[in-house]
Amino acid sequence: MSPDGTFVEKVNEAPHSPQAIAFKLREEHELYRPEVLRTIEQEIARLEPELHELSDDIWSHPEIAYEERYAHDRLVEFMSGRGFTITPHYLDLPTAWKAEYTRGKSGRTIGVCSEMDALPGIGHACGHNLIAASGVAIALALKAALDDHDISGTIVLLGTPGPTLRPEPPMAHGLRPGYRSSILKSSSSATVIPDYAKMRWIVRAPTWGEVVSLRTRVVNCFEAAALATACKVKIKFLDGYFDVRENSALAQDFCEVVESQYGVVTETMYEPMGASTDFGNVSYVTPSIQPAYTIPTKPKGNNHTPEFADSARQPEAFQAMLTISKGLAMTGLRVLADSEFYQRVSIGHTTVLLSAPMNCTSETVSIRHLGHLLGIEFS
Repeated sequence: MSPDGTFVEKVNEAPHSPQAIAFKLREEHELYRPEVLRTIEQEIARLEPELHELSDDIWSHPEIAYEERYAHDRLVEFMSGRGFTITPHYLDLPTAWKAEYTRGKSGRTIGVCSEMDALPGIGHACGHNLIAASGVAIALALKAALDDHDISGTIVLLGTPGPTLRPEPPMAHGLRPGYRSSILKSSSSATVIPDYAKMRWIVRAPTWGEVVSLRTRVVNCFEAAALATACKVKIKFLDGYFDVRENSALAQDFCEVVESQYGVVTETMYEPMGASTDFGNVSYVTPSIQPAYTIPTKPKGNNHTPEFADSARQPEAFQAMLTISKGLAMTGLRVLADSEFYQRVSIGHTTVLLSAPMNCTSETVSIRHLGHLLGIEFS
């Protein structure tokens, strides 16, 4: 469908306006023709009352990591009967779930994450009620676009339990800024010298490569302490969280969409975030994007505060989530429909992993929105 003459005249009069930029994007690829974007917007608008109720319901039933039973059941029920194949308790994880939809006999796969857990004592101070509903919105909008415009591909929506871990305040004696370690558990009082002690430590660094390098130093500290106190130490290494490797092609496309269509001001975050997430591991395996967005909060109402938890239920936060969901759905659709764009995404993924510990190719792209832990247990 071609735009009418009045629209073209307005574009020519203001070539740098958001409408002109969006028109240029649509000219460059058929995917951006108005009816495709309209399908995504109309589907999310149609679902808005249900999504709002879903987000508020999850907010009202906060559950800590790996105990998101109410959220699991609520989201599985919500996605049932909508054309997706539903797998509750996915991979034998009690609160994980999977919803999958395929159109056509061939095509790429787009993965979307719905996080569900809350923080102990303060509820949804991470805003995961919004992220859970957003994953649903993206998946259902993508399905509508595939069906209405005969696009092949697979959509996988994952309910992801306990995706993040933030240790207690760190001790960083002798370590470069950015390296962190924390005691998570001790079996006795600090004033008693026990016959047996067992602790769990988390070692943090900006990148996974630095975590691996730091591991030797940490192990040396444990072994030296054991030697100095005539003790024996046994160390068990747990699975670690990798740093998040953002895909620049995905990020640029997402920014262009939300800027041109919805007037969202975007910026690149050059400093690494202090939080850790298992999505970092995903980003080493497949091209991934994890954009963050802001919601209105009270003064000092940053993430992981009671004030932020209260803000995560406000109408303004919900509307911000819907806007971001539309942008992510458009970027996800482009991965499925635009082979040239997907090649750029794949090349970017290979390039960013040249110095990483694993180098994989994949026909899957993952989306998460709003890294780097190594667990060490010793006794």
